[in-house]
Amino acid sequence: MRMNLGRLASIALLGAGLSGCAGGGLVNLNCGVAADGLLSNCLVVSESPPNEGYGAAAARSAEGTRLSEATMREPPASGRINFVVRGVQRPAVPEPRP
Repeated sequence: MRMNLGRLASIALLGAGLSGCAGGGLVNLNCGVAADGLLSNCLVVSESPPNEGYGAAAARSAEGTRLSEATMREPPASGRINFVVRGVQRPAVPEPRP
């Protein structure tokens, strides 16, 4: 089943506090989906670049997120979904000059 989780993906990295990571990240997550659309037990399938914290941050951010009613019209038969979280690093804010 193909699900549009673009908004969820954006929320996951933007809310993850990754401003200290160099560059953007790409994370493939696998999450359990309850009947009401609540995501839980999110596992990092892959992350790029590795060991930068993107996978763990995306998984933490996805936990407890609820999929929309429109997305849940056709819930996944397995009770789990895979989706990709794409993040773009925000530009660093220059420090104020004295």
